Amino acid sequence: VLRKKIGRLLVKVTKESDGSNISAAKINIIDTPITGTTDANGRWYSEVPGGDVIVEVEGTAGSGLVKVQRQIATSDIDTTVLAIALKNGVTVSGTVAAGTLNLSDATIRVDGLNYINAKANSSGRYSIVIPGGEYTLKATKTGYVGAERQLVFSGATSEVNFNLTQAGFDISKILGFEVEVEKMEGTGNTRTLSGSIINVPSNAMFTVKPGERLPFDNVVVDLIGNVAVPPGGQLNLSVTHLDLLAFGYLPVKVKNNDLALTVKQIPGNDRAGRLEGIPEINYQKFIPIPIGFKVSDGLKHTLTTGSPSAIPVLAAGDAFPSLEAFSINASGGNVELYG
Repeated sequence: VLRKKIGRLLVKVTKESDGSNISAAKINIIDTPITGTTDANGRWYSEVPGGDVIVEVEGTAGSGLVKVQRQIATSDIDTTVLAIALKNGVTVSGTVAAGTLNLSDATIRVDGLNYINAKANSSGRYSIVIPGGEYTLKATKTGYVGAERQLVFSGATSEVNFNLTQAGFDISKILGFEVEVEKMEGTGNTRTLSGSIINVPSNAMFTVKPGERLPFDNVVVDLIGNVAVPPGGQLNLSVTHLDLLAFGYLPVKVKNNDLALTVKQIPGNDRAGRLEGIPEINYQKFIPIPIGFKVSDGLKHTLTTGSPSAIPVLAAGDAFPSLEAFSINASGGNVELYG
């Protein structure tokens, strides 16, 4: 009865410096499996989800062009045209180490532009193209305390090295979720950590988009048996919502009544936890075309296990509720048939 609205998108990619067309530029429609490359005329065309989509465009390897993301509203009536001019950037290279040990698989990110990132290779070397100007580069790796460098970048190339430190205890996970720690303060058996949950685990019900990071700031932890445990068994995140796919196709926005999302410890197990929230169908991403149906603006459809409050959505180190435990609850509006 309801189906997704389909848009049509034409992307034109040029080089800002001279206006020339860029062939083989990589196109990625964020939160979808849709990817491609531009043709010899710098163009790429595809059907995409209707409504707001985020388009990511990246030049070919070694081009020295800065990756960009743009949000655009696509139409199911006409072809939407998006023109993007890629800028020349600064190619930053360097080594990520901890003392004399070079660290492979470390993550290097541009603060505020997290989609511009790179991984260190087996020798700890990395290369990343960033815009010119003042930026903060952050280097992190699970099990270490990260480092950052705030610099003014100019010219074609720059060399920036990072030295990460060890915490003296296990900071690879908090409540079972893998983390990268950016900063650590304090001494003794109490520390204050800032960082992100990474490699967020999907399950049979909910799918997490690749590369999702869930930040937390100034979280106090106690050291119990060499493991970092938040007092009260609750890790408060720095985000109030999380976009997921339910059943592998249905966009939902997990909320906590406009409060920060939380990870709660499984009773009796300080190495396992569940991220809790209220999953609400996200009609801004899933735009239905009604055939004789009108969905009122106030209507909310939430996925629930019977509780009106937050429910387990993602789990680490613990079993997740079966699909049969979930149902859909409607509130705040109605659906009209033929007016």
